[in-house]
Amino acid sequence: MITIFFSIISFLILIWLHHYLYNRLRPLITLKSTLFIFTVAILSHTTLQFLISRLAPELLSLPLTSSFIFALLVCVYFIFLTSVFLNDDPPAAKIYLLMSKYKQLSLTKITHFFADHTLIQKRVNDLLNQKLIYKQHNLYIITPKGQTLYKILLVYRRLLGWNDE
Repeated sequence: MITIFFSIISFLILIWLHHYLYNRLRPLITLKSTLFIFTVAILSHTTLQFLISRLAPELLSLPLTSSFIFALLVCVYFIFLTSVFLNDDPPAAKIYLLMSKYKQLSLTKITHFFADHTLIQKRVNDLLNQKLIYKQHNLYIITPKGQTLYKILLVYRRLLGWNDE
């Protein structure tokens, strides 16, 4: 249990450090430098975990688990950051940013910031970029790779008891 606690504390320290550096060195912090900081943090955390587990095994008994949890937290955080940097705002992130800017918004006001066309176009572009579909004239056609993914998702949906739509 202490290994999980140590991973979470380390992650919170990393987030604080990232925000501190970003606020102090805003023009110098890029996506590459952020990736570098996070990679160094994962390597440092893993090294520290193994050192502590060798020197005091009663403190940290599962260094690999702790390192995995830390790396997973960092990756999820990095994905969230990159989606905003790459201008692919997930709807939840966009709502969060709107709420932090305006403090109070009604559901009607929130929906005014979204255009269905924009959301759909971004998803279609994602599918095109991942080569799950391709465009022929004015039609979008699923690729064999897309068909495989569809079958996997269909099995998953059926296991959960969801509709096949």
